[in-house]
Amino acid sequence: FSVTASGTDPLTYQWRRGTTPINTLSNPTASTRALVLTNVNTTDVGSYNCIISNTCGAATSTPATLTICFGDFNCDSGIDGDDVIAFFSAWDAGSTTADINNDGGTDGDDVIAFFGAWDAGC
Repeated sequence: FSVTASGTDPLTYQWRRGTTPINTLSNPTASTRALVLTNVNTTDVGSYNCIISNTCGAATSTPATLTICFGDFNCDSGIDGDDVIAFFSAWDAGSTTADINNDGGTDGDDVIAFFGAWDAGC
């Protein structure tokens, strides 16, 4: 996510998920104009905004929503058989990317969760 702001320098940035500030020690980009999220999973889904401030005051950005479409497993903006192939390739390898239900393992429950998302079309 990124924001653009103008005003008297220095501008400071604080990204939030909902109303909770994102810890800048665990994610230093939470204090910059561009928030970078890595290894995104279902716990990261939600609304994000940024408070930009300077000595004259503060403004809050319009919220942006992060969603995850597990049905589009190969991230090609389409839901088709290629996603099934990509999912099972990752699942067979035991990759954490196939941990659709985010329970720390890749098992049959992830297959059920994947096909639920795939069938729903996100």
